[in-house]
Amino acid sequence: MFDGRRKFDICVAPSHKCSGMEIVMPSNGEIIERSIYDFQKVQKRMLLAKKENAVETYADLKEDYISLKVILTSLGVNLTPIDKINE
Repeated sequence: MFDGRRKFDICVAPSHKCSGMEIVMPSNGEIIERSIYDFQKVQKRMLLAKKENAVETYADLKEDYISLKVILTSLGVNLTPIDKINE
């Protein structure tokens, strides 16, 4: 279940195939879910920064916005219904 943290967790589980540990990466669904959550959160903060005329904060958040937009677009997510910034 998604816990709201920004970074992706890498789970380490014992492997029957090798003598060491196996890295289990998140599925595309988990990446999409977390990225959408982060995308919406960044947009909310961008709108607040714009309202407060916090130019530097807005510019910093915009970098995250662009990165998340690239990730979601590359995963085939239609951002039209959730993109409030449209930059």
